[in-house]
Amino acid sequence: MNCTANIIDTPIHDFQENTLASIKAAFDLGADIVEIDTHPTTDGEFIVFHDWTLDRRIDGKSVVRKQNVAYLKSLDIGYGFTADGGKTFPFRGKFIGAMPTLSEVLAAFPEEQLLINLKSNTVGEAHLLTDYFQAHKYSN
Repeated sequence: MNCTANIIDTPIHDFQENTLASIKAAFDLGADIVEIDTHPTTDGEFIVFHDWTLDRRIDGKSVVRKQNVAYLKSLDIGYGFTADGGKTFPFRGKFIGAMPTLSEVLAAFPEEQLLINLKSNTVGEAHLLTDYFQAHKYSN
């Protein structure tokens, strides 16, 4: 299986998906709604990140939902991206700590519309997300 982090064009911007900066840029460019991906963490938060695992393009290992926020925020989500077969890594070191929590995203964009994709295979995790919204009194 090819790592899609190795199949990118030369970057023309410094945005990584599911970051506060990329979400803001999408809204600034006129998006009516932005889709984000989220996973539950071991410490009761939800983290905003696309992949199920941490080993495809970042400097971590394991399944996302088996980690806590502190560990996830210590990772560099731009670590593995290369457009030249591994000669250079244009995003390496630029996105350490850039994986936001769902609460950070909701606080940063309280009036914007978000399509939240819960990366899950279980109904139980959907209930966790519902409970999360109710506990934090989010209604949008």
